[in-house]
Amino acid sequence: MSSDCSERTPVLALKSKDGEIDAVRATAIPAAPVTVMVELLDDALTNDSRLKRLAGIGAAAVVAGRPLWVDIGWLNRNLWFGARAEHPLEHLDARIERVLEERRERDLWNAGTPALVPVIPTAPTERDLFAVRMLLEHTRREVVLRSRGDRAHLLREIDRVKSTAKLDDGDLHLLLDEGYVSQLDPRQARGLADTVTAVAAHHRLASIGLLAGSTPRERNNYETHLRERVEVKLCELVRHQSGFRLRYGDYGVVHPVPRAPGGRGSPANPYIHYTVPGRSLFIARRNLERRKNGSVPPGSAQKYFLEVADELVRHEEFAGPDFSWGDRQLFHCRYQSSPTIASSPKWIALGTSHHLAHLSEGRDARR
Repeated sequence: MSSDCSERTPVLALKSKDGEIDAVRATAIPAAPVTVMVELLDDALTNDSRLKRLAGIGAAAVVAGRPLWVDIGWLNRNLWFGARAEHPLEHLDARIERVLEERRERDLWNAGTPALVPVIPTAPTERDLFAVRMLLEHTRREVVLRSRGDRAHLLREIDRVKSTAKLDDGDLHLLLDEGYVSQLDPRQARGLADTVTAVAAHHRLASIGLLAGSTPRERNNYETHLRERVEVKLCELVRHQSGFRLRYGDYGVVHPVPRAPGGRGSPANPYIHYTVPGRSLFIARRNLERRKNGSVPPGSAQKYFLEVADELVRHEEFAGPDFSWGDRQLFHCRYQSSPTIASSPKWIALGTSHHLAHLSEGRDARR
């Protein structure tokens, strides 16, 4: 394994959507404590404005010395390759480098810092592996292998990726992705511990991490409550059973699986998921009144979210306005004449900003 710092640095998996991107852009992150993994979605690749912002946070991550991990697992490859010849990883890599050049920060790139770290599935296509080889020829970098579902052939897949991409053990990270976890399952933990033990016996990888998330898809409970973050407990149990310094990873404040393109048709009821050690504080005290056509009266989403924000900042779990950009916005928006907070991407941005700062402080992830 590599350094203790690498092993214990948490991974935050974020979707390439407006809320998550805005949170990373606005939140001041110290140089080392969090690795941000961006999951590319089809609508991000067809939206040039969003791609530009992704390239911007990618450049900032390079300057901080911790390039973005960029995952391609959710992409419709036929949609992308039908319009472009280059691979999406190569395209984003080039765009990040252009931003670095425009900002006169090319010296960092020339010093050997890559524009991004590619994240590929355990059964990558030949085109994916070719793109990884091209990226490695351009700038030497690490590669992440993300494992979902059946792991019966995981050791063989690790060998295949290492051989095809000509990677050493120290250049490859393994991320075991369990997706949505609603409750702690001892059998699941035991299986993960066995997998970690088997991989560690055959390879000394850069890191082995566990990624999971417990934020539910639907919000049916409109009372303020604290919810256990099962991903934290699961990682602790697998660490204990395997005896391995497993790297922690989570999905922040959103459900692990992205919604289908198009999104919800009517405005969401105001809410926020607010991370606290080992748990999440969920505040959603208002159910929007809806007209017959499903619309809501103008200003009502904003009005009710201000009530959510007011309840949160008065709660004993509130970290204070200086904790993160999101916390500062939550604290001050209640007194602004016309705060722009009437949409779920904004609420997600505020919660993600707080969660990012929470991980940066080492809460949960390094226990």
